[in-house]
Amino acid sequence: MKEKAEIYRRAVEDLMSEFLPVLDHVELALKAVGASTSNDPVTEGFRIVAGQFDAALKRVGLEPVETKGKQFDHNLHEAISHIIDETVPENMVISQVRKGYTLGGKLVRAAQVVVAGRKQPVPAVEPEKKAEPGKTEAVKPVAPEHEKNPV
Repeated sequence: MKEKAEIYRRAVEDLMSEFLPVLDHVELALKAVGASTSNDPVTEGFRIVAGQFDAALKRVGLEPVETKGKQFDHNLHEAISHIIDETVPENMVISQVRKGYTLGGKLVRAAQVVVAGRKQPVPAVEPEKKAEPGKTEAVKPVAPEHEKNPV
């Protein structure tokens, strides 16, 4: 029974991976149509089909990953960009580029998000010393980064 349940779970995960791009395109199409109050029967029919598709995916356990107003979580989110925004707390999700989904509590696809960052202070750079004519300075070898701070 346990092996059968595992096979079923994997099959559903594989199927959801195939359906997610379709779901993305359905949502993009609905977004393009916008909140139009047009009585266009094709648009209305598309909205109905999209709603049925979404409900069917939820019935098998597919849930969207929450991003709005959430702290960035590398277990659920994929940061595709950082934006300096002093009005938003650091590491907060500013916007979602692509939805992420879980299936039965397991991540199927991470949400692609834009994350708030902070300006990093620019380290002061010492001016270069110019060697006096006719004199050369010895160059001190520098250890690779991983040898400077042993773990």
